[in-house]
Amino acid sequence: LTKGTGTVAINLSKGQKLDLSKDSSLTQVRLGLGWDPIKTKGLFGRIKEKAVDLDASVIGYDAAGNLLEVVFYGSLRSVNGSIIHHGDNLTGAGEGDDEVIDINLPGVDARVAFLALVITSYSGDQFSNIDNAFVRVENVATRQEMARFSMTEKGSHTGLMVALLARVGRGWELRAIGDPLPGAARTPRDVIDPVKRYLV
Repeated sequence: LTKGTGTVAINLSKGQKLDLSKDSSLTQVRLGLGWDPIKTKGLFGRIKEKAVDLDASVIGYDAAGNLLEVVFYGSLRSVNGSIIHHGDNLTGAGEGDDEVIDINLPGVDARVAFLALVITSYSGDQFSNIDNAFVRVENVATRQEMARFSMTEKGSHTGLMVALLARVGRGWELRAIGDPLPGAARTPRDVIDPVKRYLV
């Protein structure tokens, strides 16, 4: 783990934690998800592209682990507007982040103790088969990445627990996780219960 101020990068590896309350610039966190369509060879060696539909979601729980809210492709804003999903990408076409969720930490509902940042594969494609799939967590104010995971290395899974934002006192702590989630994770509903083991 390296921490810094100004232009010095913060780089969390799997299993590491960062106290966000110590950085006054860190009030807005971005979850960015990117991937490319799967390329296959068709007739006469022509390259065909198969659309892949991955989804970024943020799941909110209270201190007892009860579900409060899910921000995802079917509900693009939290009730109070502190968490905003910027739209569903159904194919993976395009450069950079294909899906983005912004979280305004000071505005998060006071009942929320945990925010789980998760990825699911609506199309059912396993991460190991998807080209250039990545997920990252960014400090919006400084444009610094705090954590990044290559999903292509995650094997025959369709769900990923990226990170956990946990309320600590009056601030937040970011925990980089990067663990595959069990079962057929096609929608956020499929991972609501498996995620609960990280709520500690």
